[in-house]
Amino acid sequence: MKEPHCKSLSRKMSDYIDGSLDPKTLAKIKSHFKDCRPCVAFFKTLQKTVGALGALKSAATLPRKAQGGLREKLKSLSHGN
Repeated sequence: MKEPHCKSLSRKMSDYIDGSLDPKTLAKIKSHFKDCRPCVAFFKTLQKTVGALGALKSAATLPRKAQGGLREKLKSLSHGN
């Protein structure tokens, strides 16, 4: 996932999981997945992580401020910062 296009799309994968992408961007990502195994692997890992964190949500509730901070940290990690 070193191509500039891959990096750009990786920034949108959380929105892809959330179902909040516009149809044009959604189609671009789906098309890209057909030809890019590294991006598919990254997406599957992200999807599992989101699922695991969602399962923890019922076990413990973080304060809203902590949730926002965690969300921002996860986004920055997916951007390679």
